[in-house]
Amino acid sequence: MYRTIVLPFDGSEQSTRALPYATALARAAGARLILTYVLAPWELVLDVPASLQATATELQSTGIDVITQITHRQGNLPGRAILDVARERNAGLIAIGTHAYGAVGRALFGSVADDVVRHATVPVLICTSRVGRRWPVDRPRRILVPLDGSALAETALAPARQMAHQFGASLDLVGVVDQTLVAVIDLDVQIGDFLGMQRAETWAYLEHIADELRNDTLVVDVQALVGMPSDTIRQLSVDLDSDMIVMATHGRSGIARLLLGSVALRVLQHSGVPVLLVQPASVAAERRAEAPTLGKVVE
Repeated sequence: MYRTIVLPFDGSEQSTRALPYATALARAAGARLILTYVLAPWELVLDVPASLQATATELQSTGIDVITQITHRQGNLPGRAILDVARERNAGLIAIGTHAYGAVGRALFGSVADDVVRHATVPVLICTSRVGRRWPVDRPRRILVPLDGSALAETALAPARQMAHQFGASLDLVGVVDQTLVAVIDLDVQIGDFLGMQRAETWAYLEHIADELRNDTLVVDVQALVGMPSDTIRQLSVDLDSDMIVMATHGRSGIARLLLGSVALRVLQHSGVPVLLVQPASVAAERRAEAPTLGKVVE
């Protein structure tokens, strides 16, 4: 259960993208939402935008537990100051809004978001400029979880399960057999037979996981498809009317080196719904050990 959620907020359009989703999460989990403003080295506390407190006050009036927190950064690492707040407050999740353009490997989703994802020890909910829809209130939400058969990819299942319970959401597990695999198979094997076998194995794998989740009273469906993975996942999220995508990430070298590599990168870049990135426990522990403390909190 997420007890505390950190949301970087400066009143800009970019920072408000994640606000509706962070608010919905806080309400569903009964969690505290911390609106965090990072002061640049040349800024004073007096420079903090009035929208910070105004937004907090408005949310408080709806019954959500919201506080504001101002923190200083050192140098050009605002992301680390956000991580400091998450660590000090024992936050279970960070929500962040960012853009969705740029060159691969060069802070595609903005330097702050890239730094947060790269060093986070908790899940990070990313909302890009392509995310325009709000989560529904008149139907159960749907959460899409791409899996590739690896144990690292499966680390996305725990937070996805938690989200499903909190929201009363259903889960869609998807595995995509990459159609480009036909380029490396034995020429004596019929392409259709090969892809069919791969799809059957993927289906069986997903059904095994789905059965375990169903035993936890969750509604779970599986999709074993053949195609270009990133395009297939993105289109499936549209076809299923998904409300969130939950994926695992290495986190070692930023968004450009996700667990699912360029597949996840393209899904993030083009997704019309928020994407929750999850750190495997071993990577998160490594991040806790090596991450420096750079911010100074102002209450």
